[in-house]
Amino acid sequence: MNTRRALRQALVALVVLNLLLSFGNAWPTLWPRPEARLSLDLAAVVLGLSLLSLHGPLRRATVVWTSAVLATCVLLHYLNVTVPAVVLVTAADPPSFALTVPLWRA
Repeated sequence: MNTRRALRQALVALVVLNLLLSFGNAWPTLWPRPEARLSLDLAAVVLGLSLLSLHGPLRRATVVWTSAVLATCVLLHYLNVTVPAVVLVTAADPPSFALTVPLWRA
């Protein structure tokens, strides 16, 4: 029973992490849009942890650092996906005051 529960929890965690690392942008908003693809970053981390666990249980520091790296990857992926959309929207539609008041006369 405990093995099935642990496997179920691990599978749910992997699916959630994959969703967080493989979303796209619902342009022109800041909202993420789920995409049906696998995250290469997550696959590399899971493979590395699997290879490390062959030598015995993982140390607490390894788990903490892995969590920090994955949280950073999620944040950077969000920025990587949404910032270009925001920049494209502002570049395509510049504010009107920028065209009327030059900086050297302000």
